[in-house]
Amino acid sequence: MAPAQTVPVVIILTVVALFFLVSIAILIVFFQVCRSWMQAMVSGTPVTVFDILGMRFRRIDVEVVLKSLIMARQAGVAISCRQMESAYLQGVDLEKLTLAMIHAKKQGMEVTFEELVQADLEDRLAERLGRQVGSVSGMGTPRGNASATEGTEGLSVRICPKCSKQVTDDSRICRNCGAIL
Repeated sequence: MAPAQTVPVVIILTVVALFFLVSIAILIVFFQVCRSWMQAMVSGTPVTVFDILGMRFRRIDVEVVLKSLIMARQAGVAISCRQMESAYLQGVDLEKLTLAMIHAKKQGMEVTFEELVQADLEDRLAERLGRQVGSVSGMGTPRGNASATEGTEGLSVRICPKCSKQVTDDSRICRNCGAIL
């Protein structure tokens, strides 16, 4: 009769161990979400717990999105969490894009966040096509105060007026400082 009594004890111990492991996993996820949510709330950025959970389920780097949202909020630039998530999923560098948006606001330029995202996506397309074909016609005409010269492959090379670094491949946003050219 001894073996029959040990089977229920083993089952009970297994159930307790599984419950303990599941509880630990839930607590870890809760504290990660709670930490991100508290960081957003303390900085005055309206992000809900459900937004953070949604970002985690979509495999969006929550820290990058929150950092960019907080930076934009503190600079007085209105960018929604959904816009940031969409830009992140498109592969845009959110920090540079946020800096470009802040720079545009300080310069009094009327540029929307979507226009900057589209410009970044076009620049990357022009860069990829430019390496294969040469120059992409109609893309990357110099604007603003950036000086332009013709590069070796037909792509324009400009100097960023803010950080004095060379900007190539017909970029409209400086990859170093985020200035709009």
